[in-house]
Amino acid sequence: MKRDQHNHDWYEELTFSNGCKIKFKLDSGEQCNVLSKKYARNINAKLHGSPRKNLASFGRNTVPVLGEVEGKCKCANQERELKFLFVKEDLTPIFGRSSCEKQSCQTC
Repeated sequence: MKRDQHNHDWYEELTFSNGCKIKFKLDSGEQCNVLSKKYARNINAKLHGSPRKNLASFGRNTVPVLGEVEGKCKCANQERELKFLFVKEDLTPIFGRSSCEKQSCQTC
């Protein structure tokens, strides 16, 4: 876990089963893990339909969900099966509250 010196946000790097590493912002206010569609190819993800059709952002804007993927990834030397929702918008990868708790991220 690392802290960004400029904006004081906390980040964690996750390693996916194919070796791809992605830096996620730890967000205790987010209910789920979120990735932009551009990362789907990087982690060899095959998107499946999601019961969630939209995500609500902090400013009450809605972001359409394209699909979801469950996959193995490694965080802080722990391997877990996690679910990720994919969106079309180019957003910072988000590691949500429940995943932070499961991974024992101290800052969440």
